[in-house]
Amino acid sequence: MNGSSRTTRGLWKDQFGGVIFGCKKTTINECLYKNLFGLPSSHFAYVKKIKPGLPVFLFNYTDRTLLGIFEAVSSGQMNIDPCAWTSEGYKTPFPAQVHHKPLG
Repeated sequence: MNGSSRTTRGLWKDQFGGVIFGCKKTTINECLYKNLFGLPSSHFAYVKKIKPGLPVFLFNYTDRTLLGIFEAVSSGQMNIDPCAWTSEGYKTPFPAQVHHKPLG
């Protein structure tokens, strides 16, 4: 091809057009209030490829709606907020994280 390497989802790096994160009615407010999206650590292989400016979306599993377009304002990282989406002091179940803002 064009010399690009493949990502973990089988796409070439120049085809990596956006990432969809998930939430439920119990986590959506925190996602929007903190401008933070997260996924389980098993998804870090592609979350770490997120760079500022990449489109990101939020799928609400409770009511089956897709929110966005948001824009990543940080690179994808582990544990930006290590206690997000938990009770006080517990380790987050969604450590593969990125900060976002609404696009536009």
